[in-house]
Parts: sequence; C-alpha cells; structure tokens
Amino acid sequence: MAFETIFAWYNLPFIALLLMVAAYLTLHLLGSDSPSSMDLGDLAVSVDDEEGDEISKHRVLAGVLRGLGIEGVPLTMLLGVFVISLCFEGLALNIALRRGFEGYRPFFFPAVLGASAVISLGVVKLFALAIRTITPSSAESRPSYRSLVGRTARVVIPTDKGVGKARLVDGEGNLIDVYFRVKEGGERPEEGDEILLVEFDPSERLFEAEKFSINQNGSEG
Repeated sequence: MAFETIFAWYNLPFIALLLMVAAYLTLHLLGSDSPSSMDLGDLAVSVDDEEGDEISKHRVLAGVLRGLGIEGVPLTMLLGVFVISLCFEGLALNIALRRGFEGYRPFFFPAVLGASAVISLGVVKLFALAIRTITPSSAESRPSYRSLVGRTARVVIPTDKGVGKARLVDGEGNLIDVYFRVKEGGERPEEGDEILLVEFDPSERLFEAEKFSINQNGSEG
C-alpha cells in the first residue's frame, strides 16, 4: 500500500524530477570539466553554442533573479536546490493531503505544485543568503566588473543583435565572460577579435566596448 501511494500518478512528476537531478549530478561529478564559477550576472559563461538572441533571455533571467534578491551564488546550485525542495515539498504535501482526505482529488495537484514552488523559492533565498554569509570571500574573490574597464577581451559572440559576449582571463587565471555593446560610431568586431572594455553600466551589467588595436595602448605609433 505504501509503495502504491509513493508511486501514485500525482507523485510521479516529482519523482521524475528528482531522478533527473540525480542523473545530472552523477554525470557532472563523473566527467564535467566545464567552468562552473558563474554567478547570476554570467548565466551563459560555459555555453559556447548559444545564439545572440539567447543572450538577452539570459540577461533578463539574471535581472529577475537579482530583483528577487537572489544573486552571488552559482545558478546551477540554485536550480538544484529549487528542484529538490520542490520535489520533497510536493511529495510531503501530496501524502499529507491523501491521508487527511482519505483519498486524492485531481484538483489537489495544481495547488500542491503552486504551494511547493512558493515554499521552494523561499528555501532558495535562504540558501543563497546562507552561502553569502558563510563564504563571503567567494563573492569578494571574483573581480568586480568595474575593475575590468581598460582590459581587453576576445569576442565569443558578435553583436549581431545589439549585445555581444566576450571572454577574458584575469590575473589569477579565472575565466570571465562579459556582455558588451559597441561604442557609438565604433567598428563592429567579429568573433575572435579583441575588444577594449571602455565603460561599465552597472544598471545593465553591460560594457561599452570598441575594437582593440595595438595603437590604442600606445605601444606602437
């Protein structure tokens, strides 16, 4: 009876999500070597095949999460906590409702899903706060965006749709991806070109940049 209750139709979506998370974590631990130090301002750090229109979607998501007060913690970690919490909350609520009403009505499911999502969002916020409190040095160790002004970066995605993405390596060997738009009147760089980060807009977390040439650093003519 207990087995049938756990694997009832209303619990299967939550169980499936838990299995997917477990499979992802297993694969990640066994062989993933992609950069995972991205914060919520760099959602696409390790995604090399995204198209230009995906950049805007990632930046919008980053803005929404920052608006909820959730930032400074790797996105993958936050998603994992949210999904795991959602699944356990959903399973617990489903079991409680079934026992309390001596049966399970179909209209319980959307209510359980909504309640679990709200509770899980609170769990994620508390988790992010705890991580920032326990390990403040993790956020401080990442170079601030303003400190990158004057540095050069290599274009990963050109500015075909207004905003591009570039990559650079700081003095400690950390791989950093930044979003940029070309300075007004400047030449549009292509993929693989070097750009100079001229100015940083904190409201958009976006750099104004121009195509870099050796003459700009004063080392030649």
